[in-house]
This record gives sequence, structure tokens and C-alpha cells, in this order.
Amino acid sequence: MGDMRFTILEMLGKPGVTYTIGESVDIEESVDSVIGRLNYNNLSSVATDEIPLAIQKIVEVCEDRFVQYVNSAVLVTAQFHPLGVMPGVGKAALKSILERRDIKKFESFKDISTSTRWRNPAESIIQRIHDEVRGNTSTYIFVRR
Repeated sequence: MGDMRFTILEMLGKPGVTYTIGESVDIEESVDSVIGRLNYNNLSSVATDEIPLAIQKIVEVCEDRFVQYVNSAVLVTAQFHPLGVMPGVGKAALKSILERRDIKKFESFKDISTSTRWRNPAESIIQRIHDEVRGNTSTYIFVRR
């Protein structure tokens, strides 16, 4: 799974290189070729069980990137704000997020949860990404389709 757009790829490893489940792999160093993209519905049950853990690891390692997204997300249409589709973000939470970030940009997930009504931003983002990877959403914010 790519750590930027959460694309699930099938790859051919270089001879002699060993891999472990959940390992982060540098494509240029460890992969001979990328065979293609995989659809979530075509993965084995073992692979689908690992997806949430991979997403969690990426979100934790790249916290700054996701906090920056919260700081910079803007209205897409008059009725649609991308933060409003995050699990746990209703109208009141969205209003508190937007008001607080206008005063001072967020620095961490903890900063978001303690200064707004969004109680668990990391978990919420992980759930949203997982829903997008599975194809359970009508809009895609984080996953390349």
C-alpha cells in the first residue's frame, strides 16, 4: 500500500530480498517491478486484515501531513467540506475546527482533540481512509481511485 495515496499495488520483489508483513518497502531498492494496482475486493482475507494496521502506521508516522491537511482543507462546494465527512465530525465539531484553526493552526492530533469538539482525529482519519480503500464512500479525499 502506498503511503501517499493509499494505492494497493502488486509488486515483484528483487531476488534475495525478504519481506515481512507490515514492513515499509522502498520500491527503488527492494522491488524489481510494479505489476499493477489491486482492488481491495480481490485481496485475501489475510491481506484485508492487515490493511487497517498499515493505514494506522502510515497515519501515525505521517501525523504532520494529516494535521496540515486539517489546517488547509477548504470548502469544495457550498454544501461540502471534506472535514465534514470524517467519522465523528458533525456540524458542531466542524464549526469548532474551522474557528480554532483560524485563530491558530493545529500542531498535532492531540492539539486538535483538546481544542475542538473532534475527539479522536487520528482514529477518525484512519477509519475514513479505510472506508475509501474499501470503496465504501462516494467521495475520495485520501485514496487515489
